[in-house]
Amino acid sequence: RGPGNQVTNVIACVHLKREFDFRCPSVEDSISQQKDVQRAVEGAAVVLSCSYNSSVVSSLLWYRQYPGSPPQFLIMEYSGIITNPIPGMYITHIKQQRLVELQISSVAVTDSALYYCALSVLSSRCLTISSTCLVIV
Repeated sequence: RGPGNQVTNVIACVHLKREFDFRCPSVEDSISQQKDVQRAVEGAAVVLSCSYNSSVVSSLLWYRQYPGSPPQFLIMEYSGIITNPIPGMYITHIKQQRLVELQISSVAVTDSALYYCALSVLSSRCLTISSTCLVIV
């Protein structure tokens, strides 16, 4: 688990990021991660944050993707209702600030992955996605 692993994880994340970041055609609806890469030590609590710009939000979602695997759905907030809560993972929607956060209470090395926040707007039937690399050392 030395510096070589950390560099490998960041390179894998950046490669995935190039492939899967996606924006809907609508200029009005957007979502973006606060950081491209976030590092944390094993056992720490981590908060991943996304800000969004949309007048109508249907749902806010989080996904995780490991290199060589498809994205895995983690959690969703829809009108205050949380779907698929995973132990140790929490979603917070701060409407006034147009922020959505994913909190992981105690990260492990296996949590190193690419994390996507997504904004779903029913009127456009489109999912706007932004990603960040989380590297645990």
